[in-house]
Amino acid sequence: MIQRIVIIFSVMLIFADATSAQSFRQRNGQKTSSSQTQNRSLELRVLVDQRSPIGTSHDWMQALAEVGADRVVASNSRATKPSFEEFGTGAKKTLAVVGIVKSGKLHLPGGKFTIRQTTAIRNHLQKLRDDGAEVTLADKVAFGLTAKQLISVHDQLGVKIGSSTKGQNTGEIANSLLRQSGYTLSIDRATRTVISNSQSKLDVELEGFTLGTGIALALRKMGLVFEPIRPQGKDIQLLIRSADEKVKNWPVGWPIVESLKKAAPKLYVKVDIRAEETPLMDLLNAIEGRMEFPFFYDHAKISANEIDLKETKVSFVRPGKKSSYDTVIDKVLNQCKPKLKAELRIDEVGKRFLWITTRR
Repeated sequence: MIQRIVIIFSVMLIFADATSAQSFRQRNGQKTSSSQTQNRSLELRVLVDQRSPIGTSHDWMQALAEVGADRVVASNSRATKPSFEEFGTGAKKTLAVVGIVKSGKLHLPGGKFTIRQTTAIRNHLQKLRDDGAEVTLADKVAFGLTAKQLISVHDQLGVKIGSSTKGQNTGEIANSLLRQSGYTLSIDRATRTVISNSQSKLDVELEGFTLGTGIALALRKMGLVFEPIRPQGKDIQLLIRSADEKVKNWPVGWPIVESLKKAAPKLYVKVDIRAEETPLMDLLNAIEGRMEFPFFYDHAKISANEIDLKETKVSFVRPGKKSSYDTVIDKVLNQCKPKLKAELRIDEVGKRFLWITTRR
């Protein structure tokens, strides 16, 4: 299960727009505070290769005197692998770090350092003290989170929205959903003002969809995005910020992992559709009424490209031929300038919707 969701995250972070449980408790096992981690005892044991030059132990002991360890000891050894052990719990934990000095470098769990890199060694040991080996040494798969943390966020944002949203103030809905997420927010004053001053209304019904997709969509309409972050030694938070094309964020929905025809068979039903100089929004609304899932629009990007879906006229005429709804949607969205596209996506628990946005 973890591998499947991690793969989905990897795929989505490549292709998604930079515009992805029934309890709100933290589940990542990292609920600590800075004051707790500062009080943890850390012992650094340095094992020096017996083939090292005379004086190596002395030189390293001097260099490591100010790296923040509570105790530093050195001895000669042929050991070849650094290690990290934790004893106790919470603020009473004792951390035992074993480093190996060989070929002029100190090999610690998760890093190698020269004798001049005392600041980097101090920072690395502090990270081990704050986050423990499970987080510090684990591969980070997205947003700087481990696979386990990523699954935790995905599950926590997979709670379904239980009340109606259509026609309500976008900022108010965003605030409500963020509160329901149970996460602490990292948000600056300017961004908070954007949300509180929002005058737009949500034109879609998010009830029954998940918090993750709902939050992403509501924020997106105000030109904002969010991503999960975990400051060193702290719990996971949600960072709310302005959309930035160069920085990845939690997407509005995830890619379909099964075939599109299996996921949305009605999209591929062939019908005789004729439209001449028809408002795009009218045509899309008519098609949506025949589907089993709603259409969601990337209003921020569409508006930024000065596309008015109600005023833009499109045509689709194929005399004597039937076309699938999928083909019709693709052809009429291509008539916009710039072109639009439609992607079938799912929320955090697999509920489908069609996401309409710009091609770039």
